[in-house]
Amino acid sequence: MLEFIRKGIKSIFAKILFALLILSFAVWGIDGVFTGGGTATIAKVGDTKVNSERFIQALSRQQSVLSQQAGQLVSFEQMREAAVEQGILTALVREASYAEELDTLGLAVPDDSIRDEIGSNPNFLDAEGNFSQLAYQSIIGQQGHTPRTFESLVARVLGEQILTEAVTLGVQTPDALSQAVAKFDGERRSAEVLRLTLIDAPDPGTPDDTTLAAWFDENQEQFRAPERRWGQYLRIDPLELAEGLRPSEEEVRAQYKANKANYTLEPTRTVEQIVFQDQEAADAAMARLTGGEASFAEIAAEQNLSLDDIALGTVRADDLADNVSAAAFSVTEPGLVGPVAGLFGTVILNVTGVEAGGTEPFEAVQEGISFGIARERARAEVTAKVNQLDDIRASGAELPELADQTGLVLREIKGLDQRGGVTEGGRPEIVDDVRFTGEVFAATIDEERDIVEMQDGSYVLVMVERIEETHMPPLDQIKAAVTAAWQDNARVESLEAQATDLAAKHGSDLAAIATELGKQTDAVSAFARSTPPPGFAQELIGEMFNADKDSLVVGRSSDGRSAVIAKITELEALEGADLTVEMQQVGDIFANSTARDQLEYYARALEARHGAELNLGNVDDVFNRLNQTGYGHGGM
Repeated sequence: MLEFIRKGIKSIFAKILFALLILSFAVWGIDGVFTGGGTATIAKVGDTKVNSERFIQALSRQQSVLSQQAGQLVSFEQMREAAVEQGILTALVREASYAEELDTLGLAVPDDSIRDEIGSNPNFLDAEGNFSQLAYQSIIGQQGHTPRTFESLVARVLGEQILTEAVTLGVQTPDALSQAVAKFDGERRSAEVLRLTLIDAPDPGTPDDTTLAAWFDENQEQFRAPERRWGQYLRIDPLELAEGLRPSEEEVRAQYKANKANYTLEPTRTVEQIVFQDQEAADAAMARLTGGEASFAEIAAEQNLSLDDIALGTVRADDLADNVSAAAFSVTEPGLVGPVAGLFGTVILNVTGVEAGGTEPFEAVQEGISFGIARERARAEVTAKVNQLDDIRASGAELPELADQTGLVLREIKGLDQRGGVTEGGRPEIVDDVRFTGEVFAATIDEERDIVEMQDGSYVLVMVERIEETHMPPLDQIKAAVTAAWQDNARVESLEAQATDLAAKHGSDLAAIATELGKQTDAVSAFARSTPPPGFAQELIGEMFNADKDSLVVGRSSDGRSAVIAKITELEALEGADLTVEMQQVGDIFANSTARDQLEYYARALEARHGAELNLGNVDDVFNRLNQTGYGHGGM
């Protein structure tokens, strides 16, 4: 069985799975367990549960990733508005399904297989080909992992590989298909090009009415006006309401005292670590350390390790492997610990800092608690406002009266189109919400609409007063714009005709054409169909690949505002070893795609077989808890 695992992880599909899971769990995180802690169950697959603590950890990791990408803090509220939790829940249910299947089959991966897999990873080897604890910790740390979480991930990947190998085994791409695609995609062209721009074209003059009308009839779709709507709306925004509902400091302190368990910090240790290959070497080093013959830094230097190499930083108990964690957290004062058996050898620890944990000070969480209380009050206020609006509307009041009686701001919709554009005034931010534009465009004139919830949790009541249907404006109304477009098109057509005449006159001598026009040519290095040079229309690219060497091709730029003469200088076909490599890559792409599809179907089958269930009520409770503690608006 172990040999099957080792062979499986070397296959192409195992590498795909391994890479995908490492990337995903750099986001989702993994703790090696699914149950425990007595927390609420978010999802259940058979007997395997995903608890709320694990869901929160996954949310926190994803928040870190998104915040890094955005360059600013992305709150849990914003994540939920974007439905980020749905992807997280899918991933957690998926891994629980695999875990349940492995447990049902009685399959587990032993420590030596995990050690062999990590130890043979080329990313973790030094220049001599030996396993480097420094490289290992540095690389997995960049992905947001501790050794314990990464080793749990490797164990799970190896275990799942036993299941998925059978699903993807034997998936291959026919050589004929790989070769045809590789040759097509690998073909290259090089060219010399000459560009003729609008300023090179003669003035086409102003078209007469008959000519302009005929051209407009052929091209009128580019001038079609979108449907637009005018009206008014009221918005009940919990964030706006929250700022006016802040609690007093006394109320915040009372909340703090009543929920101190929510503001408890975990114990931590600041640790340095040296890993020895055997117990004897570790014992000898420890004797020298305790006898005062050498410092921890000197022992590290003898192992060719710098201070940065040995520093684990400040860690929590679950950041370290079980034995090492127990040893590090057994001490209540800084000092040496060990030797201790670790996964990759015998470890000596130098604990340089000890934090016992405990309750966060009030000042550190005051703002978060204050906002959480205000947000909860705002939710109640939103409900009250919605009910108030409904009650007043029953009397037949119009939106202006509703605004006066509720204190809400009456806002205007001015020429809104379905892309969020407006004809006058500033562009309201709410038009970016597809629910808002959907509501506006679902309404009829003067229709009494329902109060609708937006993606950000606010509520909107819309009244549409005027609708301008999509239409083709009469030529007289847009004559200036149509005339300008006709003139530009006429200029480009004249440039194309000029280019065609010059090509007929000079044959393939692009240099002679350039001399006659007083222009310079530009060299375009070898390119493929899939990576064309910028500024060339797709039709021109197609003509260039259909042309022979030294022939001229005439076409337009991608924006349609210039003509291009291209001389094909090189034809490069993919052959020999390059073709073989490209065929392999193409074959891998097709096979990988097929394998992913098969794995997706298999995972769905596992979820159905073991009865995957989601408890969306507990998901809501998690977000409510985060909001109450202030974390929903910030981070954990």
